[in-house]
Order: sequence, then structure tokens, then C-alpha cells
Amino acid sequence: MKDFIRYSLAALVSLCVAYLVLQGGILRLPYIQVSTLHKLIILCSELFLGLFLFSIYQKKTWGDVKKGTYLLVFLIANCFIAYPFLTFYLDKARLEVPLIRLIRPYLIPGYAALVASVGVIALLSYRDVGRFRAWLVGVVDGQEQRDLQAASEQEAHFRQRYPNLAHLPLALALYREGWKYVLALLALMGLGLVLRLWNLGALPPYSDELLHLNAAKAIVQGLALGQIEYRRSLYTVTLPVAASFRLYGINLWAGRLPGVILNILGVLPLYMLSKRINKPVALLAVGLYVFSPWMIAISRTVREYATYALYFYLIAWIMLKFYEGLPSGLVFLRDYRNYLTPWNLVYAGVLGLVFIYFTWVDPLSTFKVILGMYLAFGLFLLGKLDWRNPGNLLIVLLVAAAGAFQVITFLTLRNRPLVTGTVDSYYLALFYDHPIQQWYYNRPLIAIVLLILALLAADFLRKKKVVLPFTLLIYGIAQLSFAALWVKGFKPRYAISIEFWHILIMAVGLFAAQAVVQKLTHKGTIAWVGLLLLFWNIPHTLLPSLNTTPGYAPITEEHHANLSAAYAYLQSHARSGDVLVSSTYFKNYVGWIGDLRFDKAFAFRYNRTEAKTVVFETIKNYPSGWIVLYTRGDDLWWQPLPPESLTHAEKRVKFVGWYGDQYILHWGE
Repeated sequence: MKDFIRYSLAALVSLCVAYLVLQGGILRLPYIQVSTLHKLIILCSELFLGLFLFSIYQKKTWGDVKKGTYLLVFLIANCFIAYPFLTFYLDKARLEVPLIRLIRPYLIPGYAALVASVGVIALLSYRDVGRFRAWLVGVVDGQEQRDLQAASEQEAHFRQRYPNLAHLPLALALYREGWKYVLALLALMGLGLVLRLWNLGALPPYSDELLHLNAAKAIVQGLALGQIEYRRSLYTVTLPVAASFRLYGINLWAGRLPGVILNILGVLPLYMLSKRINKPVALLAVGLYVFSPWMIAISRTVREYATYALYFYLIAWIMLKFYEGLPSGLVFLRDYRNYLTPWNLVYAGVLGLVFIYFTWVDPLSTFKVILGMYLAFGLFLLGKLDWRNPGNLLIVLLVAAAGAFQVITFLTLRNRPLVTGTVDSYYLALFYDHPIQQWYYNRPLIAIVLLILALLAADFLRKKKVVLPFTLLIYGIAQLSFAALWVKGFKPRYAISIEFWHILIMAVGLFAAQAVVQKLTHKGTIAWVGLLLLFWNIPHTLLPSLNTTPGYAPITEEHHANLSAAYAYLQSHARSGDVLVSSTYFKNYVGWIGDLRFDKAFAFRYNRTEAKTVVFETIKNYPSGWIVLYTRGDDLWWQPLPPESLTHAEKRVKFVGWYGDQYILHWGE
């Protein structure tokens, strides 16, 4: 039986390798679709999982565990693995098949019954699940203890061998970390830089990038900060871009470079944060971050989303340092000397300044989503208090009331609804059901890696080890917020903050899955290779770096319009006295390139109802000019006028033609 399982695993790995090759090779750039081979891999994965569970059933690998527990694990895995089959069989193109029409009414009820069975068996097998969880927590803790022991031995060796360098904190910290981990971290950062810098300036900027690029260009050309019109993320994005322009010149590559650098630096606080679980989890988290298609794609745009990882992970690390510096059973009015230490004051000051920044300095930025971290941090701090003290209760109520008032005032500042009244599944889909933003796009066995094992590994009872529970709480708050609260539009970039915690949870899940497979096969290498091949879609990771075609970007779903053709036409045909009327996108592009001159330029916001009025008033009031209109497929709001000639205010407006993503109209002599 053991040999049969190993041969089955080898066959499954071979299938995965074939899947990578038959997808077109690593250097091909398709929008990867579910193929017949992919469905075969899902089926083989299902069978392979069944063989593993049968092996556990026979050998009782985790001690005196009842057989119902193995059925529970099998059903949990099936809840996730069955979903691709449902998606496939419920596809409209297959509803004409008689057998599909016959079984279709039973698929969803069958899936619901499967989920219900999981709940029932979980209640019946909770003691056995507790044993399995205890084993898994022991694996995680054992690795942590080995890490600490190795670090202690490294430090002692360093102090003995290099006494003159022992007083240098950085040198000591690097030696304590171990050269294998330091080299691995540097190698991953190097690979991350390559993926992020590759073809960095190839795609034209999408509309929002131009706002920062033009603001940074104006700063370099001497405009005072107080006169900058576009102030969103001025300090976190625009000023670093301006500094890059001074070093490398005003060009798109230089404008995107600061986002790449700040994004890859996010690896460092992520490593420090996840190392509190253990070092293998930390390296896994860094690897997932570095090779994440979403992180690669978002880092290559001149927007604040590229920088958030650095700030969010660093602030989470500060929150945990602050938490650890507080004594248990705290009484505010009695123990002020214990919590008002210099370092705690520094941590509290940083967290306070960050709160002031996203509420008052830059309230228009999406940095405000960090509020979910503050909520999670506040809930964890409550566990440090002595609730028998009435003074503590009064202070907590006053702080909670003041904070709620401040947050509600802040969130309703722009007269927008706070709660949608419905559950928005769009942002949930970015993390489940084979999402295109993830490494595991079109990959089976995500059930083994996702929350199931991560939750089993979370030890919520030990107050001194809260990294994973804290991460899970932030993750849950973020998912709930994006599902229930009002969010501007449907863009993957808005949910980027959820990805930060998704990465850490997935790292713990991978570590736990590897531990399980290694215990079953007694082959650690096979476990790693098999899991990574099942989990990681290599061509998909390369997709953001290799994509150089204007249009919708495959990961961020932002539209990078081809504006250069229309610009070149106007450059050769526009004359003195002409005016320009266009979307803000093209007007900002003209300002970015900089050598196209019109007497006046008028712009309309693509999603505003007055766009047609702006165009018609310009035609009426000026003798000659050009209309440049931008189209994005079926997004008709970009087109206040159709691509055809017309007459307005007794003036003939001639349709010139299409140039890239734009079409041009002209009136006057």
C-alpha cells in the first residue's frame, strides 16, 4: 500500500508538470483557461486524497483517532474540491447535454448536503479533531523551539569568535538569524526585484497613475507642495516619485521604480512578523509575497497600493510589540508606571500618528482600510485588562464611544452610505474559487492549504503567542468589511489589504500541509515538490511581468489605454488656435508627455453625466478644435459622442478615425 501511494504521488506530480508544459510553457502568456487536463488533475487529486485518507484510516497515524474524523477531513476537502466540478457542470454551454440537464437540479442541494455533513461529523468527532490539532500545534511549536535554540547557539558562537563586532546590533542580528535564512531572504528579494522590474515601463500608464506622475513632474519643475492640486497620497507616493525623477529623469520607468522598491521592502516586516510563528513559515510567507501575481502587478503601478504592504506589515509588527510590552491584568489608574515605558510610548506615538494620517492628513486615500487592524488590536488589548476593576470598564467605554464617534464621522464625511445592506461576493471571489489574482489560479487541492489547517494550527488560548490569532482576526474583519460595507466600485486593488493577511495564513497552511504529507510519506522532499506543483501556477506568476499589450491588465484588471497613436496624430495635425476637449485621461496624458500645445484644453470625467454638455459647449464657443474620446469595450460612458460625423451649433464635426483606444473628431477649418 505504501508503494502504491508513493507511485500515485509521483504520477500526480508528473501530471502537474505536464500541465505546466501543455499550457504553452513558462514563457507563454495566455489568459489561462480550465482545460481537460486540469479537470483530470482535479479528479486525480481527489483520488489521491482518498488514498491518503484510506492509509490514515488503516494506520491510525495520529494515535487513537476515531474513523469518523478521517471522514470529516475527507468531506472538508471535498467541499472545496467539488466546487470546480459544480462550476464546470453548471456552465451554460453544457446545459444542452441531456445528462447535465438531468443532474443539474441535484448539484446544489448535493453540495449543501455535503457542507451540512461536515458540520454534523465535526460535532461528533470534535475530540479527535482536538488530538489532530494538538499534534499539528506541536509541530509548529517544535519548529519554533528549534529556531530559538539555533539562534541562541549562533549568538554564543558569534560573541566568542567575533568579540569586537558583538556590540553591533545589526551584525549580531544577522548572525543569529543564520546564514541559510539570510541568503534565502536575499535571494527571494532579488527574484522579487527581477519580476517587478522586468518590462517595468512597457505598459502605458492607466488613468490614475497619471495623476501622481503629473504631480511629481510639477514638483520637480519647481511647483511648491502647497500648490499641488492632486494631494491624495502626496507623501507616500508623489514625493518618492519626484525623488526618483530627480535621480533618473522624468520617465515612466523612473516613476514606477519607487513603488517597486517600497513593495519589495515589505518583505522585511513580513518576515519579522511571521517569524514569530517559526522561520519556515516566515520564508514561505516571503516566497508567497514575492511570487504573488497580485503583489507583482500592483507594485508596477504608480499608486499607493504598491506601498501598503510595507506600512501595514510594519504597523502590525509595532502593534504586537506594544501588546507584548503590556502586563496582564492591567489596571489603567494603578499600573501606569508599568505601561508608560519609553518603548511603549514610542509604539503608542507611532500608532497615534498613523491614525491621524489616515483620518486628517490623507482622508481621500484608501489607507483608511487600516482601520480594521486598529479594531483587531483594540479587541486583543481588552484581554490584557483586569475586568474586575470598574475604572477600567469606564475608561474602555469612554474610549470606545469617542473612537466610534470619530470613525463614523470620518466614514460618513463624504455623505456616502456606510452599509450596503447586501453581501458583496465580488471581493470574496478574489480569494476563493480559483481567483485569477492568486498563485493557485486553476489549481486543485486548495482545501489542504487554505484556512482549515491554518485554523487548526492557531493556538488561541496562549496569550503570549498571538501572531496567528491576530492575523486571522484582521483577515476576518477585512473580509467582512469588504463584503458588507460600501466600497467604491469593483476593482481588485481595493481589496489589496486582505491579500496581506491571506499570504500569512496561506504560509501557515502550506507549512501544516507539508507536515501532514511528510508524516504520511516519510519523504519531506516529495511533500514539498508535490504541494508546490499542485499549488503554484508558474506561468501565472510571470503574467504581470511578461504582459506588454495595452488594454485590460490580466491581474489588476486596470485598463492601460494606447494613447500614443492619438497623441502622435494631433502632434502632426493640430494648429495654433485649436482647442482640445477630451476625457481627463487623455488630457493628463498630454500633460505628462508635455510637448503638445493647445490654446485651451477642456476635460470631462468619464463617469459624469455632464460629459456631453462639456463637449457641445466647447464646440459652440470655439471656432476650431479636436475631440479625443476614449473607449473601453462596452463602457459607453466614455463616449459622449458616437464615432461618426455630426453637426452641432451649425458647425460640422467630422469623424477623423480610430487611433489606438481613441477616436478623434474635428471641427473648424
